[in-house]
Amino acid sequence: MRLSFIWRLLVLSFCFAAFGIGGIIFRFALFPCLRLLPGTRDQRHVRTRKLTHGCFALLATILCRTGTMALEIRHRERLGDSRGKLILANHPSYLDVVILLGLVPTANCVVKRGLWNSWFFGGVVRETGYVSNADPDSLVDDCAAVLARGDTLLVFPEGTRTKPEHSLDFQRGAARILLRAQCEIIPVILRCEPAVWAKGFRLTQIARQRFRIYVEVESALRFDGLGVREGQEEAKAARQLTRNLEAYFTRQLERYDRSASGS
Repeated sequence: MRLSFIWRLLVLSFCFAAFGIGGIIFRFALFPCLRLLPGTRDQRHVRTRKLTHGCFALLATILCRTGTMALEIRHRERLGDSRGKLILANHPSYLDVVILLGLVPTANCVVKRGLWNSWFFGGVVRETGYVSNADPDSLVDDCAAVLARGDTLLVFPEGTRTKPEHSLDFQRGAARILLRAQCEIIPVILRCEPAVWAKGFRLTQIARQRFRIYVEVESALRFDGLGVREGQEEAKAARQLTRNLEAYFTRQLERYDRSASGS
């Protein structure tokens, strides 16, 4: 038991170190080389997102192969037709963005303003063309433009990680993006057992046992099936759509909880 704890702690420490140092290496060594390749800025962003996808997929593979994490993905094939669609996911763990971007090779995503100024990750998020949430007003337009180009966009409607034992609390940003883009959404239900990756996590706590992450990809939902009435005032429509999305994710989580407890 003690040896397995030390092993998992070493693996986690290595992955965190590689995650941070890799960002610096990419920024100062790899990205300048990629800029020499022919192509437009958008094409450069796509290449960088593919590289990020590969690194995240490798990180998840290392965690699984070393016995640190178990990853169960259901209906992954539904992500294969995600161009021009909005992937919405709940946010129970620190690894959610790593797992999901490791599943969709060229997905764009919304990132927090703080990452743009990060010494480790600032160069990466700028080079990938990810969308910053620094300006809430331009954020909706930027996201709608990403979807109009046919890109996949990943958004966590909660805006931050879910607190254990707390109900979902969606912000209106995702609803405002949907109202502007009126695209299909692909809901993704995430669960982490035990809830060791929540806010304030410690590596020593995570390393005590192998944790499991469950990814359930739901069928795509059409915008006109989300309960928004035509001609409804935008602010009211955003509130209603946010409640509808929150209720949908809550129902799905409760369904999987009942299924898990009954198995």
